[in-house]
Amino acid sequence: MEHIILDIDINGNITDSQHVEFVGFQAFWLRDNSFLQPIQDSIGGDSTYYFIKRTPQQDTLWTRTITLDSGIQLFEWQVADVDVEGNIWVAGFLYNTNPTGYNTRLVLLKLDSAGQIIWQKEYGFTGWIDPGTFKLRFAEDKECFLKYVATGRIVVFRIDAGGTVLWETTTTGWCQSGVFDFQISKDKRCYFVSTGDYDSGSLDSLGNVIFLKEHIHLDGEPAITTVISASDGGWVLAGVDGSGTPNKFRLIKLSKWGDVLWTKSLNITPGLPYAGIEAANHDLVWTGGEAYLMRLDSNGILFKNHLAGQLSYDQNVDCAVQPADPGIPRWLIKLENTGATQYAVTEPDGAYYFAQV
Repeated sequence: MEHIILDIDINGNITDSQHVEFVGFQAFWLRDNSFLQPIQDSIGGDSTYYFIKRTPQQDTLWTRTITLDSGIQLFEWQVADVDVEGNIWVAGFLYNTNPTGYNTRLVLLKLDSAGQIIWQKEYGFTGWIDPGTFKLRFAEDKECFLKYVATGRIVVFRIDAGGTVLWETTTTGWCQSGVFDFQISKDKRCYFVSTGDYDSGSLDSLGNVIFLKEHIHLDGEPAITTVISASDGGWVLAGVDGSGTPNKFRLIKLSKWGDVLWTKSLNITPGLPYAGIEAANHDLVWTGGEAYLMRLDSNGILFKNHLAGQLSYDQNVDCAVQPADPGIPRWLIKLENTGATQYAVTEPDGAYYFAQV
């Protein structure tokens, strides 16, 4: 399992980097900048796991043994992270074959910062849970929101700090498996991104559907993959618009009720965005495939600089613009940089202007 950790300053410059590689199938990178690695105990049986917490330098902080129900035929840990108190939540699922098909169970553990088990819960579910669709998010009051896809439907749990399920919502529309985002707002509304019968949707704090959105784009078929919970209560979605060649980076701002407030299409061709965050000054920061990082302002503006000038006819050939030199109107001006080209047409006085340079 290989990770690369980059430290990046406010201007996007890499200030430090670290290569991290663990032996084993899984290693979860936690928000406290440590790693949690579950390793199955082949001697103790298929229901026993070692949980090892390590630093990025691979120093072991602690090791704990976790034993699940016996007779497990297959178990997969899917997601882990740290809440505001430093407790570690780990989610996965197991299933046993039986004469009527698959009996699937969701498993959720909560460990304290020293690795001691606070509680261990199992929740029954009839159907097939899709690996790779788990997302774990925390509210400020230590509640947990867990999202995954099961039998083609999105399932969202709201769980209190003691492991009690406050509500469970399963969407009615079909959705496709995949690495799609899930976020919560400060007032505990949820937003999930999907493909299938709809592109995305939102639930209120009680698990009721606020809206489901189908084709929220203006043209083409953008693949919306991630979402940011904005401080104004709305949502900012990001993806790639495949309506032309090459693809374009697409941003969509929604109100908390799902109304489209603005859309932006940028003439850049990064990989799919997989994660985003709102900075303290409300800027939007995105990262994604092909290892890129992008920072825009709260209105989706990428480049806030501009370039202005005047095209004039140098009549006396002194290589300077004089007040008497006439402007050259209706000329096409090309501004070019690596991977980006813009055009402008000069005004009657020869003036030109490039926005978002």
